[in-house]
Amino acid sequence: MLIRLLGRPEMIMEDGRLDLGTPRQQVALAVLLLADGMTAPVDALVDRIWDEAPPNRCRNIVATYLSRLRRILNREPGEPVRIGYRHGTYTLSCSAEAVDLYRFRTGLRLARAAAARGEHAVALDLYGDALGQWHGPALAGLPGRWTSTAAAQVERERRDAHAARVNLLLGLGEVEGATTELQPLVHDNPLDEQFALQLMSALHWSGRDAQALEVYHALSRRLRDQLGVEPSTSVQSLHLRLLKAQPAAAVRLANPPAIDPARRWPHRNRERFPGA
Repeated sequence: MLIRLLGRPEMIMEDGRLDLGTPRQQVALAVLLLADGMTAPVDALVDRIWDEAPPNRCRNIVATYLSRLRRILNREPGEPVRIGYRHGTYTLSCSAEAVDLYRFRTGLRLARAAAARGEHAVALDLYGDALGQWHGPALAGLPGRWTSTAAAQVERERRDAHAARVNLLLGLGEVEGATTELQPLVHDNPLDEQFALQLMSALHWSGRDAQALEVYHALSRRLRDQLGVEPSTSVQSLHLRLLKAQPAAAVRLANPPAIDPARRWPHRNRERFPGA
């Protein structure tokens, strides 16, 4: 059994996929799975499912959602997912292997540990396995402001994982592989300066300075047009070095130039990830 949150929420079983109920019922499940200790008071569930406009009898509706989820999640024998209730608080318990988000985060921890030990090829594979847990935008199709904030936080974890994996590729000299991975990332994240910086470096190392300059100019136009800002110092510095045609224009990114998170995701809500 696998509960998916990294894409459209659903449950994968040996004999196929299982619907997790209405979108708001799925939000209730996501709140518990993303909460610290997988625990959430009823009032927190109400706020996160309906924002500031809960319906009448909302607490009864929450109880109905959780009752239905109990039945759905316990259809697979041998891998119980327990939802408990005590003193106005719901608690969920399940194996870390039963949720794709937990698998993703475990994979990231293993990858970072391998990289810290200098096992870069192992770390590269572990990052790839972790990113392979994704099958679409986090919490896709679920309504509400809390869902948007939570999804944005998890998406940031995915972006950081991609950036770390690309740094390893570049450090191992796999420039073409890095370029292949970066091109769709730059396309999908047009204001992300870290990905643009990495792609400019990869293109330079493969002798494609003209394309690297095109990446810079495209990024610069988007930042000015959409945000009214210029590229960061790190990006501008690499641009100047490319213009001067210095052989060492792109510095190896084992320790990449820092990009202010506020600049990496300026279009995202940067509210702290909501705990239970």
